[in-house]
Amino acid sequence: MSIATVLTALMAGGVAAAPPPADPALQRGAWVAARDCGLCHAVGLHDVSPNPNAPTFRELRLRFNPIALERRLHPMPA
Repeated sequence: MSIATVLTALMAGGVAAAPPPADPALQRGAWVAARDCGLCHAVGLHDVSPNPNAPTFRELRLRFNPIALERRLHPMPA
């Protein structure tokens, strides 16, 4: 699953949205974001980032489109 897919799913509904996403890919994306990003970034709809210097996923959605963010996090090999 790509970062763009994870971020798109989270930006569309947020991790903390109820009820949980029915699509297994969205559920996995929420789990991956919480596991890999949640130590620094707020990944839910209303939470605050544990690291005050880390933007929330809500803020990242406004700064980057998912594809640009994926490229920034995982540059293509030369």
